[in-house]
Amino acid sequence: MYSANETSQAAGAPIELYFFARGARAWRYTSASHDFAISTPLAPNQWGRYAARAIQRGEIGQSPEPARAALKLRVQPDIDLLDEFRSIPASGEMSLTLIRLHHGDADMEAVTLWMGRVLGARFAPDHAELDCEPVTVSLARNGLRRLYSRTCSHALYDSGCKITPAPASAAVTTVNRVEIGIAPPQVPGDYAGGWLETIDGSQRAMIVANDAEIVTLLYPLPLEPGQAVRLYKGCDHTAQTCAAKFANLDNFGGFPFIPDKNPFSTGVF
Repeated sequence: MYSANETSQAAGAPIELYFFARGARAWRYTSASHDFAISTPLAPNQWGRYAARAIQRGEIGQSPEPARAALKLRVQPDIDLLDEFRSIPASGEMSLTLIRLHHGDADMEAVTLWMGRVLGARFAPDHAELDCEPVTVSLARNGLRRLYSRTCSHALYDSGCKITPAPASAAVTTVNRVEIGIAPPQVPGDYAGGWLETIDGSQRAMIVANDAEIVTLLYPLPLEPGQAVRLYKGCDHTAQTCAAKFANLDNFGGFPFIPDKNPFSTGVF
């Protein structure tokens, strides 16, 4: 029935649903004139009530060029979603799924028009604009390659590093912008290069330094005294740290014995 309604000159009554998600949180909006509740035929995580909001989107194009395949949304400035962009954004990507169906369709057939992620927001007095890129852009990017260097090229805790994260539980005692007091005391320097994360995983920031009772974050987080957090150890990617802190030298991804002599500048002999 979707195709029949979509191509009809009079029977179609299109409704577009905008499903935003970041981690376990989700925002549901529709450009229709009224709220719209739906379960099937959507995926279970997309079920729920879609709030009617003023949303205007650009045309959906198909092109290998990211700029032409991008999608721009113009939204009213008071929707809850925009709070994610008014201060320091939470960690993790925000995805967008644009779904289209027709009101009154007996089969409730829905079509996914567009999928991608939200890159950022721009604010104006009477509206905000969201810049989005399609999922195909990420799929087309080249992956990172191993580097020939003295330090390890693996990302900490990834499949090459093979260390299983074992975060320490702590409680926030004081908050002074990027300096966060913690209890119980921790080993000084153990968490530099790691990160602090809230229990629900919604907020995360890199730790640039720590002593026994203070961790210094890369940027502020909305934390409060008494709040429980998790602390992940960091790594400076040297062989010494890999062996001493993690006992993981078998999986070290660097080449610490690269000769100091450069044959291109000093010659072979």
